[in-house]
Amino acid sequence: MATDNTKLSEVVRFLRQFKLRVLLVSTLLAGPCFWHRRIEAGDLASHVYNAWLAQLIEKGQAPGLYLVSRWNNVLFDITLLHLGKVFGFPVAEKIAVYACVLIFFWGVFAFVAAVTERAPWFLAPCIAMLTYGYSFNMGFMNYYLSLGLACFSLALFWGARGREWVYGAVLLPFVLLAHPIGFVWLIGTLAYVKVRAWLPAGGSSCQQRRRRAGFSVCTGSWCDTRPNIWSIGIVDRFISTTGRIN
Repeated sequence: MATDNTKLSEVVRFLRQFKLRVLLVSTLLAGPCFWHRRIEAGDLASHVYNAWLAQLIEKGQAPGLYLVSRWNNVLFDITLLHLGKVFGFPVAEKIAVYACVLIFFWGVFAFVAAVTERAPWFLAPCIAMLTYGYSFNMGFMNYYLSLGLACFSLALFWGARGREWVYGAVLLPFVLLAHPIGFVWLIGTLAYVKVRAWLPAGGSSCQQRRRRAGFSVCTGSWCDTRPNIWSIGIVDRFISTTGRIN
């Protein structure tokens, strides 16, 4: 990417160049959200119930219940509550979920584009499958939303200079409001990339093992029940890629 252009100008240029493609992909992503009367996605029903109950409490129609303030794991619920007041919860559910789908897909797309310095259109089917993967099907909507926002933030932070850091920082409160895991993953990944840039290229086998360990910690791969997914080859390719970032 050109160094004399800001991140926002690159986004505007991208949307102008690929507006029809972006519109087509976004329309196709809407399919699973609208082809059934209700979206079946694990805990999604509990989010709708909580938003409906919060609305009753605000109206004074749920005696003995009260609302408490939270600073995380509530962004999707807050969005659903306010949309429900305007459109009703059956429609609000579809709008909120579709918005999360778009944020997750285009967040991952933007992050990959920032790292590789090219639009990963050939990966769009894979990103779409990931978008409608495990987290979506389990209905972990706040966690899901936090990851999408975190990817957008990382895309803005990647190679940022000067005031461009502010663009990524603006999203941090929303990432944390959605879910702390997305926030921790964002900070950990950003810290790893910056620390890796300070290390000398190559290095001894001991240094390489430290880098792999750092990669595992920052990406949270210790949670994966299938350790062979993150093979040494994949880690090495990631390290070599990040090593070229200033």
